[in-house]
Amino acid sequence: GIDPNDLIEHFSISKTKLQSYISENEPYIFRMGCNQYRLDIRPIILLDNGNAYISKAALSKAKHQWASYAINGGRPYTGVDAGQGDAVIDGFSELEKELGDRLVDLLFRKLEEHYPDAKFKDKDVKYYRIFGKRRKVFQDTEDYDIVYYTGNELFLIESKYFSDSTTVNLAVGDYNKIFKSGRYYEHCRRRYDLVEAEPEKIKSFLNAEGKIKVHYLFVSSKPLEIEFQDEDKIVTFLSVACFDRYIEGKLEYEDGSVLRPTHEI
Repeated sequence: GIDPNDLIEHFSISKTKLQSYISENEPYIFRMGCNQYRLDIRPIILLDNGNAYISKAALSKAKHQWASYAINGGRPYTGVDAGQGDAVIDGFSELEKELGDRLVDLLFRKLEEHYPDAKFKDKDVKYYRIFGKRRKVFQDTEDYDIVYYTGNELFLIESKYFSDSTTVNLAVGDYNKIFKSGRYYEHCRRRYDLVEAEPEKIKSFLNAEGKIKVHYLFVSSKPLEIEFQDEDKIVTFLSVACFDRYIEGKLEYEDGSVLRPTHEI
């Protein structure tokens, strides 16, 4: 049921496909965008004489590489956005969304296990439900991944699924996704600054009275070698691996102090 022409199209390298990526001065392939024509993901090389060259080692590596993408998410190449007609990228974009949703569900279940008597709990809570329509400040589609209110504590969680980083370059890319201008940290921080600026609106939304303690969390799917908190101690960065210990007050700094910060509103 598999068309061999599709295999040739998606898993082969040819001179024609590489032509636009070759330097004008040297016979090197190094221009941005040619990463989708790597030997480790396209192990079939089409030769000028009509034959195909396949290295057993390259084929084995490609099989493992594609299996990792299929299981752990991530994009085999960049330079193409979802919805631009690339079936491979569209498929992996769907997988990334599915894995992100599964991470949110996992964190939500963990909160329910520790706090079964929540006063309010919900996922994908749109801003406008709390703060009203403000198109100049944020889009109607923006939301908090998890809002969980129990006792006098409120957990606000933004989560992000990160696929396996098979190279140092990809690991650096994880940090860029979080901390570069306009990326995840800024979005996350803006959402939490909104709560700090207008605490009465979220308290009204939760039917909360008196002072409540808020956890502003960014939770990743894998451990990242980053500081636990941002500079002014508003956002706390965690991985799902240590989320239970954080909730239970068992996550410690090197000096033995417990990492479980809250901000009272």
